[in-house]
Amino acid sequence: MKHLSWRSAIVALLTVSLLVPVIVLPDFFFPYVVPRNIFFRVVVEIGAAVLVLALYITSDDVEVLYRWPTMLWPVCVAVLLWISRMWALAYRGSIDDDPVVVTLKDPASYAVGALIAMLMFVAAWM
Repeated sequence: MKHLSWRSAIVALLTVSLLVPVIVLPDFFFPYVVPRNIFFRVVVEIGAAVLVLALYITSDDVEVLYRWPTMLWPVCVAVLLWISRMWALAYRGSIDDDPVVVTLKDPASYAVGALIAMLMFVAAWM
């Protein structure tokens, strides 16, 4: 049995995202149901973002740049939660402006950014 590689996981995620219009369930309005289509694509995008970060953490270059690379794994969780929160705000209609402007005005985004910076500092210099 062949070992599953990160490349094949990325290809699988991208392939599944292309098949969204083909997925039909009894309560779907074929071929495109906007809320479910968007929800599925959001899940795939969040997974792909965290997967790319995980690929970076497991690369050989990280061993050279960081003394304690395992401290970067919580960054994946922080990014996952932050992206999920922003999508939840958008779904509720709480984002009335440009997403970049909302992020710059959002205290939770600053907290997540500070947490990520602290984790990267600890991974590099501690």
